[in-house]
Amino acid sequence: THLNCNGLKYLRDDFLLNHDFRHVTFLSLSDCLSLTDKAFLRLSDFTNLRTLDLSYCSFSDPGLSGLSVLTKLDDLNLSYCPSFTDKGCLLYTSDAADDLL
Repeated sequence: THLNCNGLKYLRDDFLLNHDFRHVTFLSLSDCLSLTDKAFLRLSDFTNLRTLDLSYCSFSDPGLSGLSVLTKLDDLNLSYCPSFTDKGCLLYTSDAADDLL
């Protein structure tokens, strides 16, 4: 199932927090500027995700700490995310690498 929420600037956290999206394989939250780290932490429950587009979003490094558990994820777009730092990228990739060992 695909869920494309591109550009929904006023999409709120409760949309992700109060619904069951485990069946979703493609999720685009590109340019959803109102979502906070609380919503992004919920993404770890989207266990069937294969494609995740978070471009132009404003989460911080801890907001993506749960992504390493998404073992089916093949495509992750984090372009133009000003609050996501090099440190967060290293943490994410090292967690993902640990899961592969």
